[in-house]
Amino acid sequence: MRLWAGGLAWQGGLLSGLLLVVLYGACLRLPLGALLDALTPGLAWFVLCLWLGSGAANDVYGRETFPTDSLWSLSADLPDLYGLRAPRVNVPLLGAAWSGLVFVLLLLRGRWGAPGASFLLCLALTGLGGLALVPLQANPVPYWFHVRLDGLFNLILLLCGAGGLVAMRLGIRDQRLETLS
Repeated sequence: MRLWAGGLAWQGGLLSGLLLVVLYGACLRLPLGALLDALTPGLAWFVLCLWLGSGAANDVYGRETFPTDSLWSLSADLPDLYGLRAPRVNVPLLGAAWSGLVFVLLLLRGRWGAPGASFLLCLALTGLGGLALVPLQANPVPYWFHVRLDGLFNLILLLCGAGGLVAMRLGIRDQRLETLS
């Protein structure tokens, strides 16, 4: 990771922000799950703004499409990194739409179950949306063993969020069984 050349961009911000939240909560002896849940709407809003900013800066752009493509209806005349315009999948708009849905879902529903569940759900849904958009992107990103790093990071977000929710659910069931016996 060459952090002086940009590093992982927003992913690095998420990781360092999460580390700071954990340290802050530990210093003040705050319950981590409740602290993360309180920050979840801000995280969802942050991801929505990232997609909108990426669209405005043209640093995330979709692959070119043609009238015979099934993705033609999702395309617009958009520039690439070099300013060359072509019909491309409007990936930032799709990402903003998905992130907007996640934000509204989390905002309307409030807390999802046990402390920390809202945060884990936000991670899982953000990773799922990002992972679905990776095959539509044409912007250059680093690869690791022929896998786009942004796709790998989105997969990790999805697995951490979904795995945490499953573990939390199993832990809740184990606690219920212990109280019954």
